[in-house]
Amino acid sequence: MLSRTNYILGGPVLESLESKKRSAEQPLSEFNTFIARNHAQLIGTDRVETGSPTSQRRRLALALLVMRKKGDDYDALVASGEDIGFPLALLSLIYRRHKPIWIILHGSYLESRKFALIAPVLRRARHVHFMCLSESLSTRMVGKYGFPAHRCHNAGYGVDTSFFRPVDAIDTTMILAAGSANRDYQTLIAATEGTGAQLRIAADSLWRPTDSGLDASAVPAHVDVGSAGSYLALRALYARASFVVVPLHQARFASGYAVIGEAMAMGKAVITTRTDAPSDLLIDGETGFYTEPGDVAGLHDKIMLLLNDPARAQAMGASGAARMHEQFSLEAYCHRIENLIQA
Repeated sequence: MLSRTNYILGGPVLESLESKKRSAEQPLSEFNTFIARNHAQLIGTDRVETGSPTSQRRRLALALLVMRKKGDDYDALVASGEDIGFPLALLSLIYRRHKPIWIILHGSYLESRKFALIAPVLRRARHVHFMCLSESLSTRMVGKYGFPAHRCHNAGYGVDTSFFRPVDAIDTTMILAAGSANRDYQTLIAATEGTGAQLRIAADSLWRPTDSGLDASAVPAHVDVGSAGSYLALRALYARASFVVVPLHQARFASGYAVIGEAMAMGKAVITTRTDAPSDLLIDGETGFYTEPGDVAGLHDKIMLLLNDPARAQAMGASGAARMHEQFSLEAYCHRIENLIQA
């Protein structure tokens, strides 16, 4: 148990959302499980009042608040992402705080000019460790940016497999796509032409407002675009789907991981784009398929393969659900994090 660990969140701890999680209207986040398992302290940007709750100015103020303390109340810090982790790491050097900082790495900042400037400093900060969401990200941190391998760990990903769980199979030809960040829905819409299937696009992000680039009034007749509205409604859409497609633009950061993991946990086969930072969730040919970025014909072929062989789609979904439960549940994810910190 890591009872003297502070979990620093790059956003506010909203009671309205936490109440929905407690009532099972919304899935738990990884920090909920981590805090419960370890009696750790959760600190969010609602502790400070500078700027909007999710602004970088507010995150910097939170990092200052944490670092200005003596540090007697914790043995390690866990940062929910680079947005709060990098300020914590840099300020720890200024304030000479050398207790371990563990940053959950999504990769969103790795190609930025700011990261190029601070990377040499972070490489020398031996107390700063990175828990990458995939092997592809940890490999890049070591190979491209020169960080020591013993500080760049593949912690993987975690999904609330109690909330997202398999249900009885439904006979349907509805294909589901969800999320909006970095989505290539134009390629997906083109790939579903002539398949005879209805495509439902829940083009919203329930954790980050992002423009999907779709005009709901200008899509073909076989496509239905609109917000899921809630996690309960999204779960119902997963349940109805024959399978799930996560079409992505090329990216070097974690992209689409949440929907891939949620769909697999629901027992659905998944087709997704192989980016430069793929997750470790999907096994090509076993729990779903990868396609190449912008490949309309390749995506069409994979869609038709699953539509024409629903038994194979169901078998892939069952294999994916077992994989998520065993290796990528929130409990399994937190267990990996705990082992890293304890070591």
